[in-house]
Amino acid sequence: MLPKQQEFTQEILRILSAKKDIATRKELREQCIKNLNIPLEEVNKKAKSGNTFLNNHIYSATMYLLKKEYVEILENKYFKITTKGKNFIKKGISTPNKPDIAPGRSLFPLKTKDDLPKFERYIPHILNILSETTQLTNNEIISKCIKLLNLTEEDVAITYEKSNTTSVVRDRISWALSYLTGAKYLERKARGIYSITQDGKNAIKSNSNEQIIQNVKDIKRGKTGEKPGNTPQNSNNTTAQNNDNSNSTPSEKLESSYKELYEARLEDIINTILQKKDSEFERLVVYVLKKMGYGEKIENSTTVTKRSGDGGIDGIIKADILGFEHIYIQAKRFGLENTVSKPLVRDFSGALDSVGATKGVFITTSTFSEPAKEYVEKIKGSKRIILIDGKQLAQYIYEHNVGMQTIETYYIKDLDYDFWDLYSDKE
Repeated sequence: MLPKQQEFTQEILRILSAKKDIATRKELREQCIKNLNIPLEEVNKKAKSGNTFLNNHIYSATMYLLKKEYVEILENKYFKITTKGKNFIKKGISTPNKPDIAPGRSLFPLKTKDDLPKFERYIPHILNILSETTQLTNNEIISKCIKLLNLTEEDVAITYEKSNTTSVVRDRISWALSYLTGAKYLERKARGIYSITQDGKNAIKSNSNEQIIQNVKDIKRGKTGEKPGNTPQNSNNTTAQNNDNSNSTPSEKLESSYKELYEARLEDIINTILQKKDSEFERLVVYVLKKMGYGEKIENSTTVTKRSGDGGIDGIIKADILGFEHIYIQAKRFGLENTVSKPLVRDFSGALDSVGATKGVFITTSTFSEPAKEYVEKIKGSKRIILIDGKQLAQYIYEHNVGMQTIETYYIKDLDYDFWDLYSDKE
C-alpha cells in the first residue's frame, strides 16, 4: 500500500534536511521510494489521469511544503529546505493528517472557483509586476499575483472538480501568462522564466487596464478563430454564456463542456427509464444496487419480488453470505411532475416492520416531498431508510457504468519536467 500523504510530506523534509538542503523532485521521488520501502507495484500504479499515484503524492507534498514556506524552489527546479522548515523538523511537529493542499482540496472550502478572479484580472498585474524587474519565474509571478489580490491559502487550494490536483488560481495565472506571451507583451527567456517586452511597456503607458485586457482577448480570438463582436443580441442567455466563455481558460471550458454533456446524459437516462415497464424498473434498481457493491460478491444475492402480494417490497438484497443482513427495496417509476409523498414512504416503513427489517432503500425516478424526507429523518433512530431520487439514481447509473458506453476518451497531457531536465538548456 502507498504511504499516506503526511508520510511523504515528513519524509521530504527529512531528506532535504539531510541532503545539503537541496534536491530535484526526481531525487526526492527516488529517495522516498527507498526510505519508505515502497514496493514496485505501488511505484508504477497509475491514476485515471495517466500519472502515477506516487507522482501525484510527491507533487502534492512538495506543493504543500512550498505553500507553508517549509521549502523553496530554486531555478524552477531545485527544492531547498528553509529555516522555517528546519525549525519544523527540530520541533518534531507532525504534519496534518489531511494537508489542505492534498489531494488538491481546501479544508475550509468557503469559496468555489466561481468566486475567484478570472484569468483577465491577472493580466494588468502581471505586466506591472514584470515592468519593475528584468525577469521572474512562473512561480514568482504567481506568488506576487496571489499577494497583490489578497488571495488566501484556501483560495489557492481550490481545484477543478474533474482535476482535483489543479489549482484554479495557478491555472488562470498560467493561462494569463500564455496569452500575454501570445500578444507579444511578454517573452519567455527560458522554461518558466518571463520578461516584459517593449510592446508590453508601451501598453502600460498608453492603455487602461480594461484596454489592455481587451487587446489581449482580441489577439487570443484571432489565434483561436473566434470572431469579435459575433455574439447574438437576441438572446440574453446566449450573450451571457458567450461573455462568460470568453473569460474562461481552456481548462474551464473543458470542464464546462463535460458538465453540459453529463447533465444531458442524466436526463437521457431518466427519460429512457420512463419508457420501460414498472416491473423492468424494479429489476433495474436491484441490478444498479448490486453494481454499486451491495451483495456483489454473494451468489444469488438479489431477488425481485412478484408483483402481486409483494407487501410493498419490490426487491431484496442479501448483504452478507449467511443472510443475517438484508436490504429491502421499494421502487416507484413516477413521471417527473409527480412527487413521492410522505404516506408512500410511511407505507414502505410499515412493510419493513412486517418483515422485521431495519434497512430499506426507496428509489424513484421523480423526487421526494419535504414531509417524506422529514419523516425518514424522524424515524432514523429505529429504522434506516435511504431515499434515492431520479437525479441521484441517474448519477449512480452513469458512474457505475450501468447500460452506458464510453464513446470518446481525451488525454490531457503535461510536460514531464524530470525528463526534460535531462537535457541541458542553451547558454
